[in-house]
Amino acid sequence: TPIAAQTPVGLGALRATAQPLPQVMSKLIGLWRPGLNVPRGENVCRVLARNALDCYKGEATLNELRQINRPAILTLALDDSARQFVLLRAISGLDAVIETASGPLKVAASELETAWTGEFLLLWQRPIEEVEVNPATRGDAIVWLRRMLAQAEGKTLTGAIPTNYGPELRAQLIRFQTARGLNADGVAGTRTLIALTNLAPKPGLPSLDDVP
Repeated sequence: TPIAAQTPVGLGALRATAQPLPQVMSKLIGLWRPGLNVPRGENVCRVLARNALDCYKGEATLNELRQINRPAILTLALDDSARQFVLLRAISGLDAVIETASGPLKVAASELETAWTGEFLLLWQRPIEEVEVNPATRGDAIVWLRRMLAQAEGKTLTGAIPTNYGPELRAQLIRFQTARGLNADGVAGTRTLIALTNLAPKPGLPSLDDVP
């Protein structure tokens, strides 16, 4: 859903709209599975996994999150001792849109980065069963990877598609990773799988492009 444009606000406005992490997580889940409730006491990510959603936690820069292009929970250090969690809903130009209890707030991306610890948590949908594709992988995941890498290079595969991970596939994968600033290790992990999925995103997929 497009978010209304606003005049950027300062970090003080974020401090004033602080929410507990469970509430922020609930907003993020609602973007993917409206109405899904996590039973009290259950592990959130395990419940999400049963609903075909994976949690992905790590560290990044805002530019890297732009490339991943999924709404994410950011850990902010607005004070010396306290940590605050906010939902990064969109990035437009030099501004970031944070979803709060009182609605969306637009903050200068540069200002947000000064308070962000670099930690994030986002949700994503695996396009294949495997959590990664590596030299030991065989079968349908390899076929999917070969097709997506061909698409990235503007090619279309015809005939029987090999189901093994060979040297030519590794080289092709490393070219793709290098071109997109990913870790060029020849293993299709989370960030590489998301980047490949972004070549042909499903309609309605939550993204950081959801701004007017």
